[in-house]
Amino acid sequence: MTGIILWAALCLAQIVYTVVCFHRKEKQPKVKHIIRFAAFGLLCILLALPVCEWGFRWAPLFFTLLLLAAISLVQIFAKNRGKAAKAGKAAKPFRRVGAVLAGIGGVALITTAALPAIIFPQYTLPAATGPYTVLTAGYTYVDEGRAETYADTGGSREVSAAFWYPDAGGSFPLIVFDHGFCGVENSNASMFMELASHGYVVCSVGHPYQSFYTRGSDGNVAIVDMGYMQEYMSLDESGSEEALEHNLALFRKWMDVRTHDINFVIDTILGGDGGVYGLVDHSKIGLVGHSLGGASVIGIPRGRDGIGAVVNLDAPMMSEITGVAGGAYTVNPEPYPAPLLNVYSQYLYDNGILVGDEAYFENRIVSATAPASFEVVFMGAQHMSLTDLSLVSPPLAYMLDGGRKADIDKHYCLETLNRIVLEFFDSYLKGEGGFASEGSY
Repeated sequence: MTGIILWAALCLAQIVYTVVCFHRKEKQPKVKHIIRFAAFGLLCILLALPVCEWGFRWAPLFFTLLLLAAISLVQIFAKNRGKAAKAGKAAKPFRRVGAVLAGIGGVALITTAALPAIIFPQYTLPAATGPYTVLTAGYTYVDEGRAETYADTGGSREVSAAFWYPDAGGSFPLIVFDHGFCGVENSNASMFMELASHGYVVCSVGHPYQSFYTRGSDGNVAIVDMGYMQEYMSLDESGSEEALEHNLALFRKWMDVRTHDINFVIDTILGGDGGVYGLVDHSKIGLVGHSLGGASVIGIPRGRDGIGAVVNLDAPMMSEITGVAGGAYTVNPEPYPAPLLNVYSQYLYDNGILVGDEAYFENRIVSATAPASFEVVFMGAQHMSLTDLSLVSPPLAYMLDGGRKADIDKHYCLETLNRIVLEFFDSYLKGEGGFASEGSY
């Protein structure tokens, strides 16, 4: 909000200056200089208070206003030194077109410089409530048994793993998180902090070339692969049998990459020694994933023993789809092997679960076969409301949600979500009480 207010004030000042020039039919250099000095001084005051916290979001605007203020200083000194030389010379005529173009250019410059502060406003994530101080770490693992999937590097598949864990000795359950389509490892950092502060080792898996970006231990950054994006854009919503077959082939391709990455990370953690690996209780493992990540973690217990609980955040259980017959998907008939918590935004619940949408009809069928299953719905929430992006960048969350505004309070949604997930894992991994947080919130 601070970014929007400051941007609006600076644009208004530019517009007022242009109007004054029009009214007086001449340039107003003194007014221009005063506006520039005042704008730069205001931002400096806000940064010093600090109403604005220095960082990437404010740097472009700061240096733009600094440059404009410096230009004004140079112009003032140059004018004072050149007064005598210009004596007797006629002033240049005022041109309205030039004034309009200058005004438009000024607004455009301010908008460009303020854009990071508007797209990524200052925010505060929900505070962790547990007794443990939380430490973080990040690693890149190389799977020698697989070639890199999307990049034609000729090398082995690399997988990123980010950790949040308690600064304490002992043995703690392991929670593995998988982010959504084009997501990032820290998409639910507030949840990771909350879980770790209550005695969990949390590992968030980054999938190079499926994540928006991943940064390797060597500092190299892998951005999302355009072929992967094209695959997503090719999904066919016509509902025909050919469309279902096409979509299922893509689902299986994506699930294959992700489930292999997740299993590889778990194997690496369980085979590690010392450090964060030494804190992990091998007998207590939980999974949680959002969107495409939720679809991925749902499939892990089918092929891996020892998964004690799974949380699905707003995801179709596409890994449970076995094929296409009679113009519809078929679903795995075998009982689901782990306790399951399904958490839905109201939008997906109303438009996917309740109406039996072809991508989500399997969720309740599979959940009914689990040893224990629960359903939670956040009223007024959109898909991205179940991630920290709702706070990190409300404009991006709004765009990714298809231009639909979430009506739920962002902090309330995340704080309640994190509490419910913690209670679920406490119940099924630590054996602490019965899980009762079900229903609408």
